[in-house]
Amino acid sequence: MSCVWASGNIDPADKYAWSENVGWVNFAPSNGGVTVVYNGANGYLSGYAWGENIGWIKLGDDSAGPYNNNSSTDWGVNLDAGGNLSGFAWGENVGWIKFDSAYNQATIDLVTGRFDGYAWGENIGWLRLKGTAPDFNVRAKVFDNLLPEGMVVIPAGTNSGTDPDFGAYSLTNTVPLYMDKYEVTKAQWDAVYTWATNNHGYYFDNAGSGKDTNHPVQTVSWYDVVKWCNARSQRDGFMPCYTNANGTIYTNGAFSGGCNWSAVGYRLPTEAEWEYAARGGASGRRFSWSDSDTIQHARANYVSSSTCDYDTSPTRGYHPTYTNGVAPYTSPAGSFAPNGYGLYDMAGNVWEWCWDWYPGSEGAIRLIHSGCWEGVAQDCRIARRGGASPEATYDGLGFRAILVETEPLQIISFPNPGPQITTNTLSLSANASSGLLVSFTNLPGSPIQWVNPTQIIFTGTGTVSIVASQAGDINWNPAPSITNTFIVTKAVAQVILSNLFQTYNGSNRVVTASTIPTGLAVDIIYDGGVTAPVTEVWLSTRFFT
Repeated sequence: MSCVWASGNIDPADKYAWSENVGWVNFAPSNGGVTVVYNGANGYLSGYAWGENIGWIKLGDDSAGPYNNNSSTDWGVNLDAGGNLSGFAWGENVGWIKFDSAYNQATIDLVTGRFDGYAWGENIGWLRLKGTAPDFNVRAKVFDNLLPEGMVVIPAGTNSGTDPDFGAYSLTNTVPLYMDKYEVTKAQWDAVYTWATNNHGYYFDNAGSGKDTNHPVQTVSWYDVVKWCNARSQRDGFMPCYTNANGTIYTNGAFSGGCNWSAVGYRLPTEAEWEYAARGGASGRRFSWSDSDTIQHARANYVSSSTCDYDTSPTRGYHPTYTNGVAPYTSPAGSFAPNGYGLYDMAGNVWEWCWDWYPGSEGAIRLIHSGCWEGVAQDCRIARRGGASPEATYDGLGFRAILVETEPLQIISFPNPGPQITTNTLSLSANASSGLLVSFTNLPGSPIQWVNPTQIIFTGTGTVSIVASQAGDINWNPAPSITNTFIVTKAVAQVILSNLFQTYNGSNRVVTASTIPTGLAVDIIYDGGVTAPVTEVWLSTRFFT
């Protein structure tokens, strides 16, 4: 991933590191703060952090980095292209603090800006940069605005409306994603293709074609483009998304595997992701622009025809600017205005491969979208589906990729405790696959009282419903909650009578009683009375919980 120079401060919501010996270290104090500067190849830290018990810690010297930081007397903290931090910070009261691979390497994730690992202080011991949210985590906001080169952000959200031709729809993008703002150009294709086939184990069925280096690549199959996405991920330091059935990275041959949706890597958009992005934030439109439901050559590269009532182009046939007698008549990337998300050519130029199978042709036909230079206006509509076999290639079919920063899903294991009796004290136990702490709540109407966050007693009989949940953190998505419901009934008590057989001695014959569970009140009735008789008598008991 290559980026322009950028700098940013620590996120106030994720600003604390932890020292085993001196407590909190705040990377974003109100009267100071740490700045991260990064250019896609290297960078550095500058500014100050504040320790609750140690005062100021200076992360960079007074000059601009990167620093010549070979010793604790020549200090500053640098950032390399792998996200590794190295060098020395200086504490006003505690001396040097070293960032180095010898000390459980401190790093910054170059996609998310999250710090991880440890630094070591000569007088403070370990300084831990990542823990369990929200206790302590450090994240640099600079990476919020540091986009992968050539990509734009497609925000999370829902786009609902009524398409003029295809009716009501609702599209939801659950997390922000990056998308190539242009269809992948021949130059971009060639750069990754060359890397992939130069001793990196990739084999492509097609080398790809393009009318010029700044035109979209075409004549590439679905299999070619998913391998290309994997190679681009590996080249740029991300995780490949496409794997074979045995879990290995897909690099050549037949594809019988799937997509690792939790991988942070380049991949094809799903149809829903493509359409959500193509609408550019506008709802209910026919095309990818927001101000009209008509199309002209001024907006897209396609074949215009007077037979279509929403094709209002004053020029007909192939696009006159790009028709030079040598097909394909593609146009350079970015020749027309972008949509509301900054995406170019979401209508016309070349069709674009999507991940999904064509409905009704699963296993045979993959979906394509956007229309192309030799397609008509109807093909350029956002919701218009096209299809091609995954082996197919032709000079009007290309693609663009997306990159999604995902957080893995965690699963809760919460066994149902089963039926309970009112006298029980129940300790709740559940585990999240992330290792994060699971919290419990009860649904209204449950006859319980909380003793502590994981223990309840019962205030009566009835139905109890307990919900186990885990809200996630900067590394994990929230877990699907689990609700366990069980019945609480009164205890089945026992009464044990003692002194039932006595020798007559002229005294009152007193009978005693005990209960299981202990502590229940028991009335003993002697042949209708409560006074123990002298002679033989029938007796009965009644007890109260």
